[in-house]
Amino acid sequence: MEMDQAHEDVCGPAIAHLLQRAYRDYDDPRYARLAKLSVSHLYNLRKSAGYQARRRSFTKTRPVCNAIGVRKAPGPEGRAGFVRIDTVHQGDQDGVKGVYHITCVDAVRQWQVEACMQGISEAYL
Repeated sequence: MEMDQAHEDVCGPAIAHLLQRAYRDYDDPRYARLAKLSVSHLYNLRKSAGYQARRRSFTKTRPVCNAIGVRKAPGPEGRAGFVRIDTVHQGDQDGVKGVYHITCVDAVRQWQVEACMQGISEAYL
């Protein structure tokens, strides 16, 4: 546990190597038994309730500020394929979500495709 904490819970083979090195190269008698520990047994020890109770740590989820879409007019420079997409929610009725109307327009050719979806997600699109 001390070695895991010092090296921020690196993988099992690395910890096994560090335990062997601590005993072999630095003659630390505390690691005499641990130097013979196999990697698979190390993982078994890490799964134990006692180990997890002492080493469990929680970190809050950090927000990610990645823009999913870019909200600006396309600059096609005369090339087709730059599209603008608009969605309109039709409304709810008796607590049931209404449909979404999706319009996709090519900025150069003004070619338009319209669709009606039950929801706006990858599963429906």
